[in-house]
Amino acid sequence: MKNTQRKKLLCLLLLVMMTFAVGCSSSPQEKRQKFIAKGNALLAEGKNVKASLEFRNAIQADPEYPESYYLAGKTQLNQGKMQEAYGFFLKTVERQPDHPGANVQLGKFLLAGKEFSKAHEKAALVLSKEPDNQQALLLQGAILLGERKTGEAKELLEKLLPRNEKEVDLYMLLATAYRQLDDLASTESILQKGAAKNPGSVPLCLALANFYSEQRQPGKVEEMLRKIIALEPGKPEHTVRLASFLWHEGRKADVDALLQGLVAKEKDKEERWAEVAAFYLSRRQIDKGKELLLAGLQQNKKSFRLRFLLKEAFLAKGEVNKAIDVLQECSTLDQDNPAAVLAQRGLAELYYRVGNIDEAETHLAAVMKKSPNDIDGHLLKGTILVLKGELDLAIAEYRVVLQARPKDIQLYPRLADALVRNRQNSLALDTLKQGLQIAPNAPELHRALARMYLMEKKPKDAEAQLQKMVELQPENLAAHLDLADFYLANDGQAKAMPIYKMVIAKAPNNPVGYLKLSNLHAAEKQWNEAVAIAAAGLAAHLENNLLLERCVQLYVQQGRIGEALALTEQRIRRHPDDVFAYNLQGGIHAMKKDLVAAEQDYRKAMELNGDQPETALRLARLLIIGGNGEKAIGETEKLIAAPASSPAQFILLAELYEQTKRHDQALAVYERGLKKYPENWFIMNNIAYAIANGQNPTSQDLTKAEALIKKAQVFAPGNMAVLDTLGWLSFKMGKTVQARAALTMALTGNPNNPVFNYHLGTVLLKEGKKEEARSLLEKAVRTPGNFGERDEAEKMLKGLI
Repeated sequence: MKNTQRKKLLCLLLLVMMTFAVGCSSSPQEKRQKFIAKGNALLAEGKNVKASLEFRNAIQADPEYPESYYLAGKTQLNQGKMQEAYGFFLKTVERQPDHPGANVQLGKFLLAGKEFSKAHEKAALVLSKEPDNQQALLLQGAILLGERKTGEAKELLEKLLPRNEKEVDLYMLLATAYRQLDDLASTESILQKGAAKNPGSVPLCLALANFYSEQRQPGKVEEMLRKIIALEPGKPEHTVRLASFLWHEGRKADVDALLQGLVAKEKDKEERWAEVAAFYLSRRQIDKGKELLLAGLQQNKKSFRLRFLLKEAFLAKGEVNKAIDVLQECSTLDQDNPAAVLAQRGLAELYYRVGNIDEAETHLAAVMKKSPNDIDGHLLKGTILVLKGELDLAIAEYRVVLQARPKDIQLYPRLADALVRNRQNSLALDTLKQGLQIAPNAPELHRALARMYLMEKKPKDAEAQLQKMVELQPENLAAHLDLADFYLANDGQAKAMPIYKMVIAKAPNNPVGYLKLSNLHAAEKQWNEAVAIAAAGLAAHLENNLLLERCVQLYVQQGRIGEALALTEQRIRRHPDDVFAYNLQGGIHAMKKDLVAAEQDYRKAMELNGDQPETALRLARLLIIGGNGEKAIGETEKLIAAPASSPAQFILLAELYEQTKRHDQALAVYERGLKKYPENWFIMNNIAYAIANGQNPTSQDLTKAEALIKKAQVFAPGNMAVLDTLGWLSFKMGKTVQARAALTMALTGNPNNPVFNYHLGTVLLKEGKKEEARSLLEKAVRTPGNFGERDEAEKMLKGLI
């Protein structure tokens, strides 16, 4: 009995095991089909991400089955991931060269790249096997439209219409054909027919909206845009599109109501606040954008995205200090979020922009520690290393970036520049040629090559590159001007002149052509022609300061003072608050030795703008020359004691003391000014510079000056005078690497400034780079006019001979 039971149990166990074994022995093909069936169901529901996972599972189960790759490609296409989609379609045809769907999709990619013949090949391949394949025929029609064979395209597409009344792309292509033939009635009719047959089609509604916009029918445009919102109410981009249209129509109140409604629905979604704020920021409505971002942060307190936009808003207003504060806030958020690295890099970039290299490197080091492969971090690091003169390291960083982004054309001139600075001209030339192999028509590469050839004294090769730029971009007037400037610098005035004239003829609203042609005539001492061209330019651009200044200079050079004054008087009559015109007129009166009138002009300019230091400096020099320095000191002391004083009055008084060699009193005035105007960059800069140039400053003094100049950098980001002061101060503190970086930035921005050349020359001499130092010191002493350190520069230069 027991044996019988045991036998029955054993049989049952064997049966279960056999059943399990059968269940586990399904083939790869069966597994694949299960994944595909599940993926197709998800794809039909629009769940592309989940469908993609199923199709990838199918690929893993059976790597050689082409349909799995094709379906995976469709999910990527639906998500807008074009590169990934393209890769899957390629893998499909590798396994099945005549796959119809994949070949059609690849044909569309080729069409987008304007590779018409290759796209035709894809369509023909499909049609050779399936002559009635509607998608391949549609592709063929689209290619014909791309080739502007509009008649053939129209004939083909119209034949397809009876069998494809629900095919949205067909209506869109036919509309394009009719539009190319300027048949507006048929364009509107086919789009309306398509919309009627496909009442839920957003692309057709959008095409109609664009058509009505071209035809200036705003009522119909708005109708279509509102219909799109009704069709897809969950997509905020449709609301933003309507807002853009209403903004263009001047209906700003409607825009505000529409966008406020958008954020009100989903206050807890940072992307809504970001979209609406970006709308206003892109239209220079900075205050409105800031207001929205701050409100959005109240609802989304841990949002990196909103803080990044707020940073841009502050930068647009020139509030660099606030932009830095916003990014600093990000350090209190989730540091595991990838955006934390972006915030840290953003700080590094901001500090670099203002010239604070130390802080930039500190934040950049944190970025590279957390994300060693951050390519933008490597790029910034390379840029900083160039400034510091650490060229081998800079070149290595640029090569890392170039390896990751070989198609980024802007990188080749950067690397070439670093190689030139490192005296590796041959490698620099090879680098630019390597770039041309990737992008043979890139103007920036030809421009960089032209500079290289000029440096190597090969003017014919340089000219060839500049001519190539003109050929590549015949409508780019900057390319023509580069060529003309080359001719002018190489005794080719006869070749330069017609180019400048052509620029004026083609762009009469651009002042550059007038200025350059006037300068050419002046260089040839053709004064009447120089004046005539500048005057013609000013007549076309009455409010252009450069042309006004150029006309005044030319009149003064010829002794035609009355005509120069007439120009400034006309400008002042039109604009009684024009500070530039008063400063210019003060200079004319000073040349005329009418010091009283000049003083009146400068004081009026100071009254109009009490924050402008240049006017105060001019007035101080004028008062000293006129022997009124002491009187002016007494008067200005009273003015700065009054509640209504201005920064310019403190600067005027300090400069009066400076001009009379009373440096300690000048410094004391600046210190008083800083207490009243703690955010005035010029006062901060001059205090720091005075300390740097003082006799035997203590380390405490220098540290105080360094903190002050770094604060000035925030209020005057990228200011060359501030960068020069920082560099000179760093040199005095023994920080030669930092000094070189800051002074290189300053000199790059103002290469002809004698003080900047003297300062960087001094630093390079300290580093033992005598040839580079000599070149800069020679340039400093050759510069006309006087500067405080001229005697020291000449002394240093004699020591190098």
